[in-house]
Amino acid sequence: MIDIQERSFAPSQQESKLPVMLFAALCFVVWDSGYYKKWLPSQDREEQSIEVSAALLIKSPEMTVDQQYTASSPVLDEIADQRGIKFRVIDDAPGEISGAPQWLQKLFLKHEKDSPCLAVVDADGKSKSLDAPESVSDFRRKIGAR
Repeated sequence: MIDIQERSFAPSQQESKLPVMLFAALCFVVWDSGYYKKWLPSQDREEQSIEVSAALLIKSPEMTVDQQYTASSPVLDEIADQRGIKFRVIDDAPGEISGAPQWLQKLFLKHEKDSPCLAVVDADGKSKSLDAPESVSDFRRKIGAR
């Protein structure tokens, strides 16, 4: 004969604390890593760049591998947008640019000979050509977004 014992199906106090502790650990990891900032609206828009008002990254076949990776990164657009900087990436032989914004046309025509480069317009309206950024942090430094 099989002896079946009646068991209580009420969870023990130990088992009910486990989900709470796991949730607390998850919250700590998310907070400590800063991952939550990805989902919350950024406050970076308040940190407008005072050094650069527009930037144009002119690509060319002579770019290094690091410069190519950096130029194709969508993070550059995000950084510029957060700082209120007009930003575009363009090839050194783009074809017809007459339909492009005026600031882009002026920067491209003035600095296309310097490609690969990052052409920037400062707050005073003066433009200059900088070496193409090797990394995202280099891009941040060059546009004044610390």
